[in-house]
Amino acid sequence: MPVSPIPPTLFFLVTLLFGSCQKQVGAVSQITPPLTASPARLQFDTIQYGQKATGTWVLKNTSGSDVVVRRIGPFSCQCVTANLRLPQRSDSLRPLRGDIVNLTILPDETAEIVFTLDTARYRKPVSRKIGSIPIVFAEHPGMVLEWAADIYTPFVISPWSIQLGNIGLRQQASGRAVVAAHDANEFILDIDGEYHGWHVISNAVVIEDHQRSAYEVVFTAPEEMPEGQFSQNFSFKTNLPDAPPVKINVQGVARPDIYVQPQRLLFDPSRDKLSQEFVIVQTAVGQVAPKLDSGIFAELGFELEYSSNSDELVSIYKINYIGIPAAEGTNGTLKIITKYDTQPSIDLSYTILPQR
Repeated sequence: MPVSPIPPTLFFLVTLLFGSCQKQVGAVSQITPPLTASPARLQFDTIQYGQKATGTWVLKNTSGSDVVVRRIGPFSCQCVTANLRLPQRSDSLRPLRGDIVNLTILPDETAEIVFTLDTARYRKPVSRKIGSIPIVFAEHPGMVLEWAADIYTPFVISPWSIQLGNIGLRQQASGRAVVAAHDANEFILDIDGEYHGWHVISNAVVIEDHQRSAYEVVFTAPEEMPEGQFSQNFSFKTNLPDAPPVKINVQGVARPDIYVQPQRLLFDPSRDKLSQEFVIVQTAVGQVAPKLDSGIFAELGFELEYSSNSDELVSIYKINYIGIPAAEGTNGTLKIITKYDTQPSIDLSYTILPQR
């Protein structure tokens, strides 16, 4: 029986297909990494929010030759840290930060990666977290270490840090945070008392599209505070026996009854910067922000403009330097008369830069 010749086009397709299959088989044989990892996936048991969990991967060089590890990492977030240990070299733990390491692992040698997950680093509600750590080799395909954790986050705090900004020494300023159920359905947060000199009270609230427990926690500053920056941490327990405490931080700066901002004005005649703004803030109950006499400033070469946006508690001013700048520059102080018995005046410093 005569055999028909294979058309050239069909012969080309068969050759191309056969060649592609050969390349694919070869590619599959090359993707095996030179190190084995145990466990293949690091699985943490349920972690209570705010706590840490640590696990270890054991890596073994099964390639039969030296393996150069170029890099371990980077890591997926600031919630994880890792350390490297070479037990056969009696090596101590060294931190891994995702940088180049250029580590040579000998045949059959093991390396340990000690991994720590810190759930307190999460600021958004997390119940399940999955991540990975890439390992890059100098002459081999890379590999990926996977990890997973169940995190028990019974409630979410927003904000976890209350920023009060500038408050008066005797203003008794207040701030609020909301604690809402997340993994837990119902819980009780019963607070009403003095903590670190602050009065704190909790009130049950209803949040739209949220059918579970939620509380507003109100923090009121002491009757009088020391002047300067403050950062106060609060911790409260709920009725959930296996839940972490509710932790909230309150920050700010305690200012005098009347204060001025900024505390120094800067003028630069060489760059035609001859105008600045400043505000006088009143924080004491029953007092009003002072209105300044522009004549006092004119004697020093300044023109003062009162802003229509001012109110009883805040006076806003635009100040223009209209004097003749000294060649060497000038430093001075403007005295602001407050007509407030306990604080009759405020000093406002200024600098006029030299001509350049």
